[in-house]
Amino acid sequence: MKKDRKPVGKRVHEKANRVLAWFRNNAIVALIIAFMGGIILIGKTAENVMKIISPFFRASTEASQVAEIRKDVERQRDAIGVIERDANAAHARIEEASRISKIAQEKAEDVVRRSDEIQQLANKAASAVETIRTTSDFSFVLAKASADDREAFDDLMAIFDQPNHKFQALAQSALLRIVGEDGSKLQFEPDLKKNVGVDPATADFAEMKEIFDSQPMFDKPAILRAIWKQERFPKYDRLTFLRNVIAKTPSISVLSAACRAMDGEAKIHKNVIGYRNYLEWWAEHIRDYTPAGDSPHP
Repeated sequence: MKKDRKPVGKRVHEKANRVLAWFRNNAIVALIIAFMGGIILIGKTAENVMKIISPFFRASTEASQVAEIRKDVERQRDAIGVIERDANAAHARIEEASRISKIAQEKAEDVVRRSDEIQQLANKAASAVETIRTTSDFSFVLAKASADDREAFDDLMAIFDQPNHKFQALAQSALLRIVGEDGSKLQFEPDLKKNVGVDPATADFAEMKEIFDSQPMFDKPAILRAIWKQERFPKYDRLTFLRNVIAKTPSISVLSAACRAMDGEAKIHKNVIGYRNYLEWWAEHIRDYTPAGDSPHP
């Protein structure tokens, strides 16, 4: 036999009554359950809320940090500006130094190049000066030889003895002119007693030598000839005197007079250009004229 079923509404109503009756009989337990449920609900809700607001919170925090960083940047702006200006200035100085270094290098290279050019010009100038100096020296030698300078005469002879010397021909011409002029000179015998205050016929050899040494150069040839002509003086003394004059006189005319006088005994017939031949002759024959018991004195 079928059991009668109650309507659904009645059954729900009965269950609700039983739940309410239980909560009335177990109020404390129900309160605890409700409290725990609320906590759970609140926890769930808070968790969901944090999930929702967490991005906003991070954004806010990051924005705060950015703002703080921005403030620090603002505070350091001046310092950054100074550093930037210093960096720019340093960069500019580096570029300027590089430019100056490049310019200096170019100038140094230019100086070296110009120095080389100057050195080349100096070398050319030195060569030209050497030519001018040599030419000038030779001209000066000619002028001195024309002024009766024995040293210049020896220089001309030295040049003449060098066949490859560029002035060899000119030196030869100058020597020939000197010899020609010397040979064309009129020899006159001045009155030594009247002109120099000595009589060659009475003065002794030492006195005549002193007169020779003390008189001007243009008087010496005549005094030399006067000494040579004095037969009363030993020939050795006279030839020694002539030899010393030939070796040491600074005058071409006196040198020529001494050579002429010695040739009267040597008979080698050399002109003034061959004066060394007279010195050699005397060195070879000095013993032939040395007084007995005396040692030869060249």
